[in-house]
Amino acid sequence: MAETNFKVRQGETWSRVISFQDSDCIPTLIASETLVPTMYFAGTATKTGQTSVPIYFSYEDIETKTYGRGVSKSTKTGIFGVKIYIPADEVGSCSDDSYKSRLACASNGETWTVDTAKSDLTTSKMEAGVWKYEIRIANAVNTANTDSSRTILYGNLTIEESSLNTTTAFEFSTPA
Repeated sequence: MAETNFKVRQGETWSRVISFQDSDCIPTLIASETLVPTMYFAGTATKTGQTSVPIYFSYEDIETKTYGRGVSKSTKTGIFGVKIYIPADEVGSCSDDSYKSRLACASNGETWTVDTAKSDLTTSKMEAGVWKYEIRIANAVNTANTDSSRTILYGNLTIEESSLNTTTAFEFSTPA
């Protein structure tokens, strides 16, 4: 369990990638190469008087890792990293699940649907100041059961006021 503090501006995505290894420096699989999870994650950011903001998780790419030396050398293939994040300003989904961004969705002629409730729980809507966050890990889906899960990361997430006014349009010009 580690206490780590971060800062992010309103309207910027807060994200980090975490991975694990055992005491012998052998990389730990988060999911198999067929995307069968070996670990489950949950997390929230909280501030007194504010609605708790969920922390999202997404797998990094499948990779092969080699560890050890000589005749003891071994390899593992699967997912070793997970991205933890709070979106910047909009959460939605595409009519084709293979497209994860609004741009990719629209570029391929699919329909993007904004999730208004989830979009209200983003860094652009978070009040400036210090938020407490906690990330828990479990080897079962129900991470609410504190007997079967443990905190792996916690601390302060400082939301700084944005210096940009995103409510008005930008005018661009060519430098003289």
